[in-house]
Amino acid sequence: MTTQVMILGASVRAAAFSARRAGYEPAAADRFADYDLRARCDVAAVTDYPRGLQRVAQQWPGLPWMYTGALENEPALVDALSRGRDLWGNPGRVLCQVRSPARVATALRDAGLDVPPFAMDVKDVPPEGTWLSKPLASCGGNAIRLLGGSVPPTTKGRYFQRRIDGVPCGAVFVAAGGRAKLLGVTRQLIGTDWAGATGFQYAGSIGPLRLPETLLASLTRIGECLANRFQLLGLFGVDAILADQTAWPVEVNPRYTASVELIERALRIDAVESHVEACRRGRLPPSHPEGDANTSCFGKAVVYANNDVTTTDRLTRSAVAANDGDWPRYADIPKTATDIRTGHPILTVFADGPNEPLVERRLRDRVETVRQWLS
Repeated sequence: MTTQVMILGASVRAAAFSARRAGYEPAAADRFADYDLRARCDVAAVTDYPRGLQRVAQQWPGLPWMYTGALENEPALVDALSRGRDLWGNPGRVLCQVRSPARVATALRDAGLDVPPFAMDVKDVPPEGTWLSKPLASCGGNAIRLLGGSVPPTTKGRYFQRRIDGVPCGAVFVAAGGRAKLLGVTRQLIGTDWAGATGFQYAGSIGPLRLPETLLASLTRIGECLANRFQLLGLFGVDAILADQTAWPVEVNPRYTASVELIERALRIDAVESHVEACRRGRLPPSHPEGDANTSCFGKAVVYANNDVTTTDRLTRSAVAANDGDWPRYADIPKTATDIRTGHPILTVFADGPNEPLVERRLRDRVETVRQWLS
């Protein structure tokens, strides 16, 4: 008998498809209820996100559930949604701790790990170096700003972090019993202009990265420290900057992350099954296989609107027709006649190949194809 699971978040398509590949039957609710999600899952759209999730969840009473971004910023809501059902993930008390920049920095420094300098008050930011103003309730790189200039910084609900120049990456872990296992690492596309992203917006991932043992060991120590100190459970991610043979952690995402579907494809693992085993039985997965030797690199890119657009029937039909099997070329496909504002996501494209430059080139080509379908 197939086990049902309720999946909630701002956008749940990736996690829902991962759950299906692992043999689960997802009931999904998010802000978009996109075409491809509706075609494969029981779906509800949430117009008053995130508060409306409680109302929507009532139609699936008693189902176990898991969440995606950005519900880690709503610990009280997570606990409320968990009443009367099993949570496969981290409860509110864990979220309150691991989403605190001060607590995370203290834990990592106590373990002898490098952490970017930070301040909770703009008055404590030193004059030297480049600093970022970041929201405490962050998601996807939105609302991150460079600190400086003539405009006084907004400080309410924000903190300040020294900017580290290097390669942005996302490390994916699974945790149980105070331990963590590193599943893989991807390079993040941040503010990528060819995808229509600006500033520090997350625009996609490419990987898995083949990193030196020193960096892998550093990332592993970061994950183990966080899992032990905060008793993390299941899948979680760490955003980091790789610079000078050092991994600088900049944010912790204590849930299924955007790059999980790339890691599971490359390594041929069922990430959601590993998540469930960790949450329900306290088990970590065994060593994973090496992946496909012929197609060893995978990528995804979020296509952002360069101007206000209304999606066309051509876009929907073409994206659906291009897909076959469990691994799509186009995903998060909006319904025809959906109004999308400038700077908001249209859909997601995927590509694969033997190396990063070729995968990135194929992603760029598919982004341009999407824009042609909109014309």
